[in-house]
Amino acid sequence: MIPLKIFPIIFALAATLFPQITGLNFPSNGDSPVNIFVAMQYLNPQNNGLPFWGPSGAGATYIWKYMPRQQAGYYVTMWWSNNGSFLWDQGSSNTYYGGHPYPRGGGGSTTVHDWEVATDRGGDYIYTLAGYGVSKTVIKDAWYTQALVVDGANRTVRFYITLPSTANADIIEVSGLSSYGNINPPSPALTFGDSPWFADFYGNERLSGLLRHIKIFNKKLSQADILAEAASENLATSEGTANVWYMNINPTPSDITDKSGKGHHFAWANSNRASLWTGSTSAEQEPRPVSSPALRVWPNPFKSSATIVFPAPSSGRVSVFNLRGEWVDAFVADRESLTRGVSWNAKSLPAGVYLIRVETGRLKHTVKALLHR
Repeated sequence: MIPLKIFPIIFALAATLFPQITGLNFPSNGDSPVNIFVAMQYLNPQNNGLPFWGPSGAGATYIWKYMPRQQAGYYVTMWWSNNGSFLWDQGSSNTYYGGHPYPRGGGGSTTVHDWEVATDRGGDYIYTLAGYGVSKTVIKDAWYTQALVVDGANRTVRFYITLPSTANADIIEVSGLSSYGNINPPSPALTFGDSPWFADFYGNERLSGLLRHIKIFNKKLSQADILAEAASENLATSEGTANVWYMNINPTPSDITDKSGKGHHFAWANSNRASLWTGSTSAEQEPRPVSSPALRVWPNPFKSSATIVFPAPSSGRVSVFNLRGEWVDAFVADRESLTRGVSWNAKSLPAGVYLIRVETGRLKHTVKALLHR
């Protein structure tokens, strides 16, 4: 049994050891200025160690952490694609891949999304390895750790949606891609942010949310190495260290340079930065929400379950994160339940400090809770 007087020390130590999670804050569809392309890019990666299928077909591994913000319509995260027109190969969009949220059923007004792998072989793939018709719904305002793995030898693209889970229901894989990716587009680019055809094709394909912890390897890493690299804010494996192509764990608007030592520095697509980093279109570091005195967790510390109490003006979403910013649980409670107190069962989770957030309308309230055994 831990003496109660020790818990304030534990909370203070946790805040020191686990600093606030931050990330580049990208604008959403409809944010002003609507016609500015906000993206970090590396042009002609095929000439600098990162061709489409990896060097000599060795594949590639892209790892990032992403918190999608609610928006209507189409999202994007990353692309290996043409920088410019979407259709460039005799009416085709040959040679591109990416992993993103996709509006359920399509359309620019949809607000419910599923995770997808986008390729040229017919469009958008949302069904997971769990089976036909099984998709993975995007939870907004929750941190995801993700990896897109390109297998050059077998011409497949695999998307790990919510690491460290490697369950079939959390993986999308597209195979049989031998018919495309064999020629380079006229202007190849690796892009994190808005789609490179943002202005002249859709006009509403924005990243919308926070992005951090970017690692790129010019080889297909094993699943074990992917898990280790995704969990570490440094290079964690011998294969990762040998094949890292780019790394920037805490990117800022003024520093998206390569920290791996390989010199593969990204650049902002729009040089007029003053118009990009202000107001709602700010691409600056954004801390997680601060604690709210109105939100209570009782008991705190707790052993297996806790009651979350909040005098809510309306129903709200309850989300739980660990101190690495990874989403671990979420549910919706109505106003009466939140006011009276709603129970959260944490029996399956390891001991540690968790962030419990309640969202009601546009307001977000967060409090720390300690689970101990």
